[in-house]
Amino acid sequence: MPGRQRRLWRNWTRVSFLVFLVVVGAKLAGEHAPGSRNRWTQLGDAGSNISVADASAPNSGQTARIAGPTAARSSGPTTAPTTGPAGAPTGAPTTGPASRLTGNVRCVARGLGEDALPDPSCTPGSTNPSVNQGNIGSTICARGWSRTIRPPLSYTEALKHSQMLQYGEGESLSMVEEDHLIPLELGGSPTDPSNLWPEPARSPNLKDQVENAANRAVCQGRLSLSDAQQAIATNWTLLGQRLGVPLA
Repeated sequence: MPGRQRRLWRNWTRVSFLVFLVVVGAKLAGEHAPGSRNRWTQLGDAGSNISVADASAPNSGQTARIAGPTAARSSGPTTAPTTGPAGAPTGAPTTGPASRLTGNVRCVARGLGEDALPDPSCTPGSTNPSVNQGNIGSTICARGWSRTIRPPLSYTEALKHSQMLQYGEGESLSMVEEDHLIPLELGGSPTDPSNLWPEPARSPNLKDQVENAANRAVCQGRLSLSDAQQAIATNWTLLGQRLGVPLA
């Protein structure tokens, strides 16, 4: 090889080697520069971040779905009224015809059937101001007098229907008597709703026998009018026993 060509080859080889060193040095310097990371590392980290986010989302949703029904189940029975015998709310009285309680019930009878007593808060009883101990001879002791003050059937039937709803009576109208708690023959009010109630018994019944016996006792002077009124309004079955009326 001529001397000129040999010198050119050496020069080119040296330049190529220097370029190689510069390129390699620049690459190494870029990899170790602060805050710089290669593309694959960044993509790997990004993938990890996405995986964490995706994994946490279903867990959050699952927790919400579980918490929803759980809250509903725990709050529902707690706030809903518990029931007592025959489906009656435990907060309401359970005496009387509890199995017939409805949403309109405000009054609860004490006992069942012919022996039932009205709810004293709904049916305390009231008297006729025209009757007193001094005029019983011309009023309650006069034959046929009670028929002259008896309210019309249209009034008592309409009142019976509304009071049956209040008492939760489920029978037909014909199976219930709209009864004067203090009877007319003992000076009871003819039309005051507080003296009338849907007695769960057809007429005539056991209470009618007690009413007749009490009227005889008052008219014969064996029982005062006020005592008879008080006794029959409180518990007519006890008055019947006191007067010797067979209630069996």
